[in-house]
Order: sequence, then structure tokens, then C-alpha cells
Amino acid sequence: MSRLLIARIVAVSLLMFVVSACGWHLRGAVSLPRQLERPMVTGVDETQELIPLVEQRLVEAGGVPVSDAASASLTIELQTVEYRRQTIAVDQEGRPLTYQLIYRLGYRYYQPDLVDKAKSGQVTASINYQYDSNQVLSKSAEEVRVKKQLQDDLALRLLQQLSVRLGANED
Repeated sequence: MSRLLIARIVAVSLLMFVVSACGWHLRGAVSLPRQLERPMVTGVDETQELIPLVEQRLVEAGGVPVSDAASASLTIELQTVEYRRQTIAVDQEGRPLTYQLIYRLGYRYYQPDLVDKAKSGQVTASINYQYDSNQVLSKSAEEVRVKKQLQDDLALRLLQQLSVRLGANED
């Protein structure tokens, strides 16, 4: 083999080692601890639209959501949801130019037969977007799209947070 080929192989091997050692992973990838392999996701009325998104993210990560508490490895209860829009910039006439959309989800989780030892958490997702008062219809449609994006981001952040919390408790 030529020295150039050997140098390339060594460089690529070293790069792969460094990237894997730093904890790098694909955006949206979640490594599930065993407690999240067969979870049940429930929620109050105001969180119902988020449940399918959380279950979809669980499936993408290798989990199998169940609908029966007896067969669940963990129950995740979506308890509160808050969506708000706040103005962060205005023009000279006081009309909004930029909004910040904030989505906050409160939850608790517990293992079967350990409801009294439930732990709580909260995840938040936010984004800023430009607003043009001359394009009200297109901007309201954009806000709906952004809200859906934030919901998906909340589902991902919830799983990431639970994975870290539960992974820390594994033996």
C-alpha cells in the first residue's frame, strides 16, 4: 500500500473515533433506556394532540408504546401545556415585527405500581418569527406550521430529557 492510502485510512479512522467519542449523534436521534421500551403515554384533555407525536417519536427511537398500564414499562402523563406568543420587537408605530412563540409541557412519569414515587418534569420549545401586518393570512398559516413544529420539538425534547433522567438511574 502507498503511504498516501495508509495516511487516509488512519485519518478517517481517527476522525470516526473522535466523532463517536464526543457523543455526536444525528439530530433527533434518541437512545432509549430500557424503561422506555414499552411506555404508556396518557394525558389530560389539553395535551391530547401531543400524545400521538410523543408515541411517534418513541417508535422512531425503537420503543413500542402500549395502551395498557399493566403491560407498560413506564407511564408518561402529559399534565399541562402552555402556548403563548409574545411580542419581542415593534416598529415605530407600535405594530409587532417579531414574535416569540413559546410552548411548555409539564409531565410526570412513573414505573408500574410506583405511582406514589412519580417524578415530574417540564420541557420548553420556542422560536422567533418575523411578522408582517400586510400579510396577515399567510402569517397566521405560518404560525400554525411553526406551532406544529414546536409540538414535534417538544415531543423530542421530552424523550431526550426522559432518556437522560432514566439512563442515569440504570445500573
